[in-house]
Amino acid sequence: MINGRWGAGGTRYRITSTSTDGGQTWSPPVVDGATGQFVAVDAGMVQLGDRLLFSRPDSSARANMTVSISYDEGASYRYSRVVNPGPSYYSDLGVLSDGTVLLVYGRDGTLPSFPERITAARFDLAWLTNGRDSTSSSQELASADARGGTVVSDANAMGGKALRGDNVEVPFDVAAGTYDVAVRLQRRSGSVQVRVSVDGLAQGLIDPKLTVGQGYQVYRVGTLPLTAGRHWLRFTGAVVADQLTLTSGPPADPPNVVADNDSVASFEVVSDTWDRITTGTGYFGQSERVHAGGSGTAKVRFRPDVPMSGIYSAAVWYRAAAGQASNASFVVHHAGGQSAVKVDQRSGGGHWVPLGCALASRNPGGGHIPGGRLVHGTPQPRHQRHIHRRHHSSHRRPTQPRQPMGLTRHLLVVPRHHGRLVRRSQRVRRR
Repeated sequence: MINGRWGAGGTRYRITSTSTDGGQTWSPPVVDGATGQFVAVDAGMVQLGDRLLFSRPDSSARANMTVSISYDEGASYRYSRVVNPGPSYYSDLGVLSDGTVLLVYGRDGTLPSFPERITAARFDLAWLTNGRDSTSSSQELASADARGGTVVSDANAMGGKALRGDNVEVPFDVAAGTYDVAVRLQRRSGSVQVRVSVDGLAQGLIDPKLTVGQGYQVYRVGTLPLTAGRHWLRFTGAVVADQLTLTSGPPADPPNVVADNDSVASFEVVSDTWDRITTGTGYFGQSERVHAGGSGTAKVRFRPDVPMSGIYSAAVWYRAAAGQASNASFVVHHAGGQSAVKVDQRSGGGHWVPLGCALASRNPGGGHIPGGRLVHGTPQPRHQRHIHRRHHSSHRRPTQPRQPMGLTRHLLVVPRHHGRLVRRSQRVRRR
């Protein structure tokens, strides 16, 4: 399998292509959501025993050099460590004979495309995982023992085939223990919400819909105590399922999802024109979007790619500057309905500002945020008092009074609590 960047510029997923004949032919490239979305750069990858390491600037800008570890040949990444929080560029990884990991990467400087220097970092597995190394096992869901569904060939499935159907059940056998349970599902624009249950007990709702492209992604179901013997995994709804993974070990890193205004899949302009600004400093990532104040009809939408059901907090980032909006309006849609929040952008800029709402997961007596593309905010700037940027005044419509700029940048969704996962496959992935 080849893992590469999906186009130049912007904040993007990675893409993968798979060969089943030793590289003679390759599958059409598909979206790989395992590492989330980050600035489009060349990344590093190396095998460490039966683990896979991946390095990249984990940010919407070339910053925050991060190394992650996968126990399932890159289908998901369980733990991550930040090597350099500052400016970071291209990277590559290597492993010495004693297991020491070498990371070579560009860092520092003020130019967006050229590092000031090249440096090397060295570390071991214990440092990378914070002493939390784990074990996992996987089972293909395209099983002859499945109830319902049809086995279909798919080079991008971890086993080369997947189970497609509506309301299907698959058996699996385990030794007694407590496991992190995860499933790998196909994502595409036509995907629908799927409810997952184990032995008849609902564990959550997943929305694998992908606004751009198609591919596969691992979704965390939860941490479950299982008795020895046979159990049943059920999908309620139309699904293309690839693998089930059971993991024993310390908790995985919690998901931390950023929807950036430069993201191809997580940001869209709903109405009117929002100027993209790349000059100045203080915004998260590479740019900001602005619009003149008005009646609130000009809208954009963030779609954080939430990887699992849970209780989340939402926050926004905007630049710290004088003369910003006093009442930028956000509407956060979630399982329990929606929450309208107004943010005074005249203060608090330059860091994450909480929207003051918790987003509920599917629990007894509670609501839900399905994993996937479920939470989105719609900023509606209106009635501000000042011009945010002087040179934008000429872009106002002549019929409108002189009103200030509304600002919108990024939406951050972080969990209040979370499940865990990791999964393993039998294929070797190559850069």
